Amino acid sequence: MSRLNQSLLLNLAISDLLCLLTLPPWIYSLLFGWKFDPVACKRLACLVYCSVYGRLLTVTGLSIQRYLVVVRQRRCHLVRRRMLLFMLWLTAVILSIPGLVNRNLQLCYFRVLAFTKRLARQPFSVINRQPNF
Repeated sequence: MSRLNQSLLLNLAISDLLCLLTLPPWIYSLLFGWKFDPVACKRLACLVYCSVYGRLLTVTGLSIQRYLVVVRQRRCHLVRRRMLLFMLWLTAVILSIPGLVNRNLQLCYFRVLAFTKRLARQPFSVINRQPNF
């Protein structure tokens, strides 16, 4: 395995770990309601989005690197690993900014839950609608 491939796989593991670290607060908020402040809601959502985008970009980078090695039979010696990983995470952070802006807290069934603004506007009667025969 090349060093770039190893770096991308390590990056994939780090992004999965970041997403895993955000699970306990989300599970707690689903069971007992959101007990933290709105800033924590926004930061946690931004971390999840950043992790997901980082994972997507890493898999894309792995696919491109594998394509170049297998099909084009080119080695990726000229690629600077640190610069590539920095640009990958910078892109992931930029793409996760809308998740930071669009998160807010919503009172639902006497519990405070964290939603995106678009989901918070949808009525809950859509979920509980009776079928028409």
